This record gives sequence, structure tokens and C-alpha cells, in this order.
Amino acid sequence: MKLRFLAVGDILVPMRNPDGSAMRLSAGGVHRYVGRDLFGAVISAPDARELVRDLTPTRSQDPHEVDAGTNEAEYCAQRCRAGELLPADAETARAIGVELPKSAQKPSKGGE
Repeated sequence: MKLRFLAVGDILVPMRNPDGSAMRLSAGGVHRYVGRDLFGAVISAPDARELVRDLTPTRSQDPHEVDAGTNEAEYCAQRCRAGELLPADAETARAIGVELPKSAQKPSKGGE
């Protein structure tokens, strides 16, 4: 089963490896966040020894998916229970024991 999570407001929740450990960045790496896409530019600095980043994490249209039962899923579930993420669907909400917020519910047919 897949669990799906959405970003909340301007809260940045760092992504984790599937085993739940913190991601390590190599030189020049870019931080990744749950439910966020990065938009912007990477520009060479005048001395060409370093890069200047102008990257803005914006809320992704697609939910962040993790496999249920993994440490990454537990990490996301904990962040969701703390209010830092939202469940993207009713199955995820049920699986982690939280209510699906109205903002994440799909509108019913007929506009009701």
C-alpha cells in the first residue's frame, strides 16, 4: 500500500531515505522536501568555483508517495500527526489514524 502526503502552508519537511535515515547531500546537492517541487535557477558564480542557487520550494501538485510499513512512512506519519504534513487521501488518513481535512477531500459530484 502507498501512503500519500501533501505539504502544509510554508512548512518544509525534509525528505528521508526509505530506511528513515536523513538524506546526505553530496557537494553541490540540493535539499528536497516532502510535497515540494523546486523552481528557480542554478547560476555559475563569477569565479566559477561555487554556484549561486535561487531555488524556491513550492507546493507540489502531486502528493509525496511512500510505501506503507517503511521507516520513511513512519517519519511522514509522525510529521502528519504533528500538523506538518496532510494526508492526501482517505486511505492514508485511516492508515495513520488522523482525520482527512476538508482541504484534502475531493469535491462531491454535483458541486455539493
